[in-house]
Amino acid sequence: ASRLAHPQQALFDDTQECMVWTEHASVHTALTMGAYMDLGHVAVRLGDERSMAFEEWFLPRTGRQRRIECSVDNFAALPQLVVGTQRIATLHRRMAQHFAQHHPLRAVAAPFEMPALTEVLVWPRHLQDDPAHGWLRQQIIAAATELPPVVR
Repeated sequence: ASRLAHPQQALFDDTQECMVWTEHASVHTALTMGAYMDLGHVAVRLGDERSMAFEEWFLPRTGRQRRIECSVDNFAALPQLVVGTQRIATLHRRMAQHFAQHHPLRAVAAPFEMPALTEVLVWPRHLQDDPAHGWLRQQIIAAATELPPVVR
């Protein structure tokens, strides 16, 4: 690790899942890759370059890009653009299952395997010994430790 690297701690692992409106006309319990690629997608654009989550993964593996109908800058806005439409969103499994509990949405297994992602807590090196910041980190770590396992 670089001397300039910020301290960090892995919190939990997650995988990807798809989310559709409960009244979606064509997606019920299973989804093929062809059907997935043909649907209209809600994408999440992250970072300064506003790169779309997952896009760099699809093109080299499928030779196709998803048909993006709209995009947002955070995952929390996805339900508002999926409910009442025939769109699909791809997001972290825990988040998809949370949204399905609180909105008329259904989590559906993704028709592909992506490597699992690891959520990591990173903080500025100069706050390593700060008592208040240390307390906050411990609260976040404790909450992550208590997360139930993702269900498939």
